[in-house]
Amino acid sequence: LAYNEKVLFENQSMHKFFFDHMLWTTQDATKNLLGFPIGALELPPPIRALWPAFRHWSVISALTSLGFENGIVFGNTPIYASGAVLACLTLEDRSAQEFLRVGHIAERIWLTATHLGLSVQILTGIPLLMNRVVANEPGLSPAHSNIVTKQYGRLQEATGSTRIIALLLRIGVSNPPSARTPRMAPLIA
Repeated sequence: LAYNEKVLFENQSMHKFFFDHMLWTTQDATKNLLGFPIGALELPPPIRALWPAFRHWSVISALTSLGFENGIVFGNTPIYASGAVLACLTLEDRSAQEFLRVGHIAERIWLTATHLGLSVQILTGIPLLMNRVVANEPGLSPAHSNIVTKQYGRLQEATGSTRIIALLLRIGVSNPPSARTPRMAPLIA
């Protein structure tokens, strides 16, 4: 599951998108409802201190030449494996209707789990990147397409799924989050 971070730190356009949506301060998170508050990433202290420098492609490019992204994969793999439950939500096909159906199911699971006092983390990196590979969309190098394809195959093998994996939900007991991602008010027509 953590290999999507390897792709993120090796792919300049994905890196730019991610860091362009980083909310660096509480003020940023309050005024901009689209993005990732730095606290929501639950970064360990040494990485948190260095994180602002990571937004610069030249810094990340130099670090990846030393294998930095592999350290992130190595560090995050046990975290992803630590949930009590890993729910795999699958699709019949890659249609918009199927994604909406799975979104509704994920929402019900999430709301039920949080009602029961459990924490939920949505994991979409490898499944969504696999959609790009299958659609032959531009943006991934052949090496990254191979990483995604291999890791997606490992997910199918680990879950026993022969269907299309849409996303995974990591569910378990945890400490309260350091920060939450901002929410937009629902638009009711």
